[in-house]
Amino acid sequence: MIPSLIHQNNINYNHYDIYSYLLSWPWKSIFQRVPAAFIILLFPFMLFAPIYSPFLYLFYSYLLHCLIGAQAIKTCYAVYSGYHLSKIHSTTNWLQKYCEDRGVLDGADLRHDLPYDSITHVIILPSYKEDLNTLCETLDILASHRRALTQYRVSSYQF
Repeated sequence: MIPSLIHQNNINYNHYDIYSYLLSWPWKSIFQRVPAAFIILLFPFMLFAPIYSPFLYLFYSYLLHCLIGAQAIKTCYAVYSGYHLSKIHSTTNWLQKYCEDRGVLDGADLRHDLPYDSITHVIILPSYKEDLNTLCETLDILASHRRALTQYRVSSYQF
């Protein structure tokens, strides 16, 4: 409505009004529908462009290959960063980090609202069509942790 008012009534709106108007649109639902609409609209193009407009089809094909390559690079980066971060987190002494961040002496220090020793980790294991050996191995690994008896609560469910 604001852009039509600008042209019809010659009203000067500042950039903030236009920006807030654009933010009020449901962009998420619009962008969720764009890929499907794009593919549907490109279907006739893919059928007739190689015959009637080969250079445009060549450009489209090249663009599509670049997008697929970019997606592969993005996936490789995500795998690398996930591996790197999990390696860092697996070697972190969380009790020491907690004590340094909160300024407490140990995990049982009650000067903080939530002492480290009172934190309960809830672990949910989805077990639909899982082999019993896999579940036993998972539970054995969880039971081998230092604080498993005092801070872990394991729940398993099956659909």
